Amino acid sequence: MKHNTCCAFISKIIVTILIFVLVSASLAFGEINEPGAGGKSSTSVKMVQLEKVEPGVEDKNKQDIEGKEPSHEESPEVKITPSEVNAGKGTASSEPEFKTINVAVMGIGLKAKACLKGEDIFLQADADETKDIIASFAGNITWKGGKLTLTKERDSLVLKKDSEEAAVGKEKFIKPLQVIDGKPYINFYLIAAYYEAGLSKAEDTGKYYLDPLITELRLKHNKGNYDLMIRASSPLKVKDFFLREPARYVIDIPNAVLGAEPVKMVHPDAGEIRYGQFTTAPNLVRIVIPLTQEVRVKMNSRMDLREAVISIELPPAYAPGQNFARQQIKSIQVEDLPGDEGVRIVVIGTGPMQYEWHRLREPDNRIFIDFGRAVLGGSKVIENLSDPVISQVRAAQFQVNPLPITRVVLALKEPVDVEFLVGKKAGNQLVVLVTHKKIDPESSILRGVGATGFPLTGAAICIDPGHGGSDPGAMNTGVGLSEKYLTLDITDRLTKILTGWGLNVILTRYDDRDVSYQGSTAREELGARVRVANSMGADLFISIHINASYSSNVNGTSLHYYKQKDKQLADCLLQSVIQKGQRKNQGVRRNRFYVLAHTTMPAALVECCYISNPTEARLLTDPNFRQKLAEGIAEGLRVYLSGKK
Repeated sequence: MKHNTCCAFISKIIVTILIFVLVSASLAFGEINEPGAGGKSSTSVKMVQLEKVEPGVEDKNKQDIEGKEPSHEESPEVKITPSEVNAGKGTASSEPEFKTINVAVMGIGLKAKACLKGEDIFLQADADETKDIIASFAGNITWKGGKLTLTKERDSLVLKKDSEEAAVGKEKFIKPLQVIDGKPYINFYLIAAYYEAGLSKAEDTGKYYLDPLITELRLKHNKGNYDLMIRASSPLKVKDFFLREPARYVIDIPNAVLGAEPVKMVHPDAGEIRYGQFTTAPNLVRIVIPLTQEVRVKMNSRMDLREAVISIELPPAYAPGQNFARQQIKSIQVEDLPGDEGVRIVVIGTGPMQYEWHRLREPDNRIFIDFGRAVLGGSKVIENLSDPVISQVRAAQFQVNPLPITRVVLALKEPVDVEFLVGKKAGNQLVVLVTHKKIDPESSILRGVGATGFPLTGAAICIDPGHGGSDPGAMNTGVGLSEKYLTLDITDRLTKILTGWGLNVILTRYDDRDVSYQGSTAREELGARVRVANSMGADLFISIHINASYSSNVNGTSLHYYKQKDKQLADCLLQSVIQKGQRKNQGVRRNRFYVLAHTTMPAALVECCYISNPTEARLLTDPNFRQKLAEGIAEGLRVYLSGKK
């Protein structure tokens, strides 16, 4: 009998343990599947599953304090309405619980005296901590004569202790002001709504987060380009960086809540701009702009810290011809191709013209051609067509100052193959063939440059100042030198010499910038430099660089070539640069550098000297030495061209 009783007792214990384990497991499983799992948040802001960036993805511009690459994640669009940000309405029910709560206001931690009644939170209105919270939003709170007054800028909200409800915008709060033991308590969610902030809570720590709302997020057209407008209720901190594979520009806004009405933003060239509430409690909003070789993004200077403007633009012509004079476009002729295979457009000017073309992505499909330093003779040109792939050709004076630009627009109905041909009979004509052959614009080049001819009879030399923009090249911080500035300075000096001789000079860059786009891969950047030389029909290509070595003892000048037809040019350049610069002869070397292998004309790459060598670094700080290097390159070109004649 005692044995049976003991067994029964043990069985009850086992059953109790099993029930406890099952209940615990069920609760644990439920926590895992909640949106705020992992201690993230129980806020009313909606969350989505976030796509992880693969390990090793390069962040070109930003590193953490230890010099390691940060791990970034990317969020798709999250649709949140302002009414969902602050959920508390104020029921004023349940027994009050008094406690001190932790509050992070715009990232700054504070402690506040609070009264908790059900799901509602009331802050002690006359406490210094509450005043500090409200002061963070440039507001003020006073309690006098049974009235509580909230102020912001020129607005104010008055609450009485016997008020049944209060309205802030479209939100209503029941009994928002409570007087308990003679102390005034105000609904925390009302404070958030009045100062246009989002209030959320991290369940794992019990900490509250109060951050500004992003009230406006839109894409605005601005003189042919677009600006991404970000507007918030209070000052914001904005961080930006680039990610690759695929290339995209990311804007992170910490301590912010997305309160703007959800809208779909599609840039005609970059594509859809995605945004969302990346994390809550703590809060982070992320915006992602996809990049192509044709798109540049830039954070504008912020005069008002409640606003951020990001310019998304197609850059201006990246291959300026130095000697092109102003021309007039005399006529634009449009005719059908034989066999109904497309349309031929002939643009005729008074002399040689440089042009740049862009293809826009679907659903736009337009191609526009800009003729720099060109004035349109007569009025606008608009010609409607009945062709199945192109509906209209139009031309207008796109810009007058500082230099005139005439723009010709081809209104395509779908992406088709378009060819740009220089007129064979004259150097003042551009022939554009619009065919009926469909193409995939995603895998096609979206921008190019060219020239109908050159204004002088001398050769056209394409000079490539190495590096630039986001790529500084080799550096010597001890003497304050950066390769990208040195190569540009030597190029400027060389350009003046060559144009003075009557040669045509084409530059891959004429200031400190990327030739392709900021954040591009090395291959994309080098490919853009090659396209400048090939598209413009240059006779010769010279890339200027400054060398560097792990050993500070290494010094001297070297020339590099790849194609067999490059070697004679490299030989001529080396001898003259050595003679002018008086540096050690490192010889002519064959290397498969991208810009040498992919240019169609004779090409050479000059490594002027070593920025890592103390003697040569000091020389590079001297403008006279840089002038000698430019003169050496110019003299080598003169010898080469004389030999060819």
